[in-house]
Amino acid sequence: MNILFIIGNGFDMNLGMKTQYSDFYPEYIKSKNDNDVIMGLKERIKDNYESWSCLETAIGQDTRNLSSKDEVDIITEDIKRVLADYLKKEFERFDFNHYDRNKLCEYLSYPEKYLETGSFEDIRDFRSNRHTEEWITNIVTFNYTYSLDKLLENIPNNILGNNRSNRPITLKKIIHIHGYLDKDMVLGVNDIKQIENNAFHDDIDVVEELLKPECNKAINHKFDRDFKNLINKAEIICIYGSSIGQTDKIWWELIGERLKENIRVIIFTRADEKVLVNQNLSNRNRRKGTAFTNRLLAFSNLTEEEKIDAKSKIFVGVGRNIFNNILKTKTGEKK
Repeated sequence: MNILFIIGNGFDMNLGMKTQYSDFYPEYIKSKNDNDVIMGLKERIKDNYESWSCLETAIGQDTRNLSSKDEVDIITEDIKRVLADYLKKEFERFDFNHYDRNKLCEYLSYPEKYLETGSFEDIRDFRSNRHTEEWITNIVTFNYTYSLDKLLENIPNNILGNNRSNRPITLKKIIHIHGYLDKDMVLGVNDIKQIENNAFHDDIDVVEELLKPECNKAINHKFDRDFKNLINKAEIICIYGSSIGQTDKIWWELIGERLKENIRVIIFTRADEKVLVNQNLSNRNRRKGTAFTNRLLAFSNLTEEEKIDAKSKIFVGVGRNIFNNILKTKTGEKK
């Protein structure tokens, strides 16, 4: 059995890192750079944080204010430089030597345990005829930090645990599809339509800088090829901490295609409010779960009939406690 985890920024946030773009913007505004292009960009960000809630989408939109590929290079290089420095400081605040290894391995082995009872039983039954196989787990992270790598580097023989037939659950790969905070950082949009300045659409240098798929090809690290292969092989896909947004549409489309087959998709997302024993809040979170299912399917090329079938294969956990309490210290910060 092949299990694929797709990890977004919510993972680092859950550890206590301030890695939202809204955390980064004030630091970017304060960073020193006297270039006129950069100063103009900072003015646009400073006066309108809300429209910059997704940095990558906003960069594509902001190209309408740029007139040359040199200006695109100046802006993207400066943002990457300051973002990398900011994330490095956040990453280095944490001591990853003290964590609950068993808990982390359990999360990665049986994420369905943290779904509601009915959903858990459906996934359990789906796995039931595969206990005689070795289970292979792979992770693709959208994050630039090395938090997952640090947490998992000391797992003996990369064995996360065993299934009910005592066959191993083995961690094979951790792929940083967007690169790392200190090398090959990919920051951009999914397709040409998200670059609002049409004059750049035929400029290969700008396309390779701003379009993630083309940037990955230019870097030639083959992570995009590996990611596609993992999606095509996975029988369970677990998405955690991702908004399932436009700038990574290529991957949601591929998952949509896979939903034509006998697979299961689990999505974990934060609750809008702290869930109390309150029917109204429960209903609100249930609606959010439906919205995430529909968001994923909206990126697919499935027919309406195929979408109805696909919905029975998608399970959403809203406000569930998966990946909580990995670090044994209160915040994971170094003393």
